[in-house]
Amino acid sequence: VTGRLRVGPRSAGADPGPACYDRGGTEPTVTDADLLLGILNPDYFLGGRMKLSRQRAEEALQEKVAGPLGMTLTEAAAGIYDIINGHMSDLMRKQVVSSGQVPEDFAIYAYGGAGPVHAAAYAKDLGVERIYVFPTSAVFSSLGVATADVVHTAQRSFRYLLPVEPRVLNDRMSMLEEELYAVMRQEGFRRKDVFFRRLFFMRYRRQLNELDIPVPAKRYTAEDIRAVMAEFEKKYEEVYGEGSAYQEAGIELISFQVDAIGRTAKPGLATFPRGRTLPSRSSLKENREVFFTGEKEFLSTAVYDYSCLRPGNVVDGPAVIEAPHTTVLIIPSMRGRVDRYRNIELTWNG
Repeated sequence: VTGRLRVGPRSAGADPGPACYDRGGTEPTVTDADLLLGILNPDYFLGGRMKLSRQRAEEALQEKVAGPLGMTLTEAAAGIYDIINGHMSDLMRKQVVSSGQVPEDFAIYAYGGAGPVHAAAYAKDLGVERIYVFPTSAVFSSLGVATADVVHTAQRSFRYLLPVEPRVLNDRMSMLEEELYAVMRQEGFRRKDVFFRRLFFMRYRRQLNELDIPVPAKRYTAEDIRAVMAEFEKKYEEVYGEGSAYQEAGIELISFQVDAIGRTAKPGLATFPRGRTLPSRSSLKENREVFFTGEKEFLSTAVYDYSCLRPGNVVDGPAVIEAPHTTVLIIPSMRGRVDRYRNIELTWNG
């Protein structure tokens, strides 16, 4: 026992689930913390089809966290909330920075049932200016699977010191693409519905760090190969720092990947007429005390019914927007705007 508060990596899963599900779970979870902080409505989980037990959540946090660490229940719940947000933002930062980018150049898509509860905290930590919550956020992964294009991938290892004779690469690429198209044809795709995407995996000679470089799917000329080499050096300096490129070492193409992508039908997105800026009175469900860890206190927070919000409506934080399958937390320094697709766009005030 270290006397420190840790969150994860084990999950309570759906069965028995968090303690507040009242299905036999006794381990305190992030969901239990969100409930005790006032973010989740115990009477509107899954649109009211499932009730959450505040008592079970309190018992679990008191026994496993607050009591042993000498904390109040609110301090324990706030600690869990902050730690899981820190874990997630660190993972996002690592993923983005390792590709040579910076988080503040991106927007956050909040998905999953709990994503919109925590996304504002991720954005604040990462310096991200914009968050999107979709009507389908709770089932975003499932929607992606159902509407995704069909992709077959092949990868081959062939080590070449660049620049190489263009015919060598063109022959390799053509052969691999024909193999992939044969598979796509058996699945019913016509040639005009299939396109190819290529990646070259490259590194400086005698180094271990390789980078994947997207390249156009075409027949290459000597000029094209020089352009690929220049793109590798550009990306190398983006990832490892200005001045780190060392062309004198020689650039190796160590393998390449080809994706054959078969386009599938995509659903149309319905649009809705724009309304006024101020939400209707019927959209305001209640005012609830919610604990905001940035302010270190409970604040009276407006709670809105997502189904009653219309495009053009603007909701200033602190606020909570409740939908049947997720809850959107808008921290005091943010505001939410409903767009014509009924997405909620969160941005910083001012």
